[in-house]
This record gives sequence, C-alpha cells and structure tokens, in this order.
Amino acid sequence: MKLYLAHPIVLRHEIRKIELEIEANTGIELINPFYDTERKDIEALDRGEKTIIEYGDALNPDTIVQGDLYLINSSAGTVAYLDRTVPMIGVVCEIWHTFAVCRKPVFIVSPNCLFHPWVKYIAKHSNGTCSTDWLAFEAWVGNK
Repeated sequence: MKLYLAHPIVLRHEIRKIELEIEANTGIELINPFYDTERKDIEALDRGEKTIIEYGDALNPDTIVQGDLYLINSSAGTVAYLDRTVPMIGVVCEIWHTFAVCRKPVFIVSPNCLFHPWVKYIAKHSNGTCSTDWLAFEAWVGNK
C-alpha cells in the first residue's frame, strides 16, 4: 500500500523519523512530499540557509501544489498528522482533496483534533480512521 503523508512543515524532522519506522514495521510506503521529491527549498531549510519565514514568497505555489496533488492522486489514500498547536493549512487542503476530489481514504493521526466534527466525518465517510498516536495508526494499518 502507498499512502500520501500530509503533515506540517515545521514538524518535518519528527514526522520523517516516524515515517521511516512505520515503513520498516509495516511494509507500507508513505510518500513524504518534503523528502520523497526534489525540494530545493526543503534542502535549504534543512541546511539552515533559509527559514520558513524567509522563503515564503520565493516558492512557486503551482509547482508545489501540483506536485502534491499528483502524489495524492497516485496514492491509495492519505495519512494526515493534525496538531492544532502548529500551522497546518496545507494539511487540511490535502485532506480535503483526498476526500472530496479523489474519494480515497483519509487516516488521521492527531493528539488534539479528533474531537472536531469535520475530522470525524471525513475519516468515517472516506473509509479511513482516526487515532491519537502513530502506534495506533500502525496497528490499524497492520490489521488491513
């Protein structure tokens, strides 16, 4: 199974470690738009040459969004990490595209957003699921 991995850019290092562990433990492929594609902007961020604030207007939104949409469209669904303590507009857009346009499952991992009716609705009506942590998601995927 191949799933798109939607997550906030500010958590990219933490999520990358988790992604690699889940892939090793389950055999599923998680497509990380920050690290599984050629992203010079992310490379510059990781080298400390830029900050998120500095590069904002320099990014080409057509290239980034069209690339993400292609990855979502070519995946079996999306696993999304939601955390209301960090900006995550892109994650919400990726969830919506997966659900409303692609009609694919959305698997939501969140320590603090599962109470929201939209989160519950999308997970349920996309044949996805909600979990509070990555271990629960990994167990759920292992049972599929």
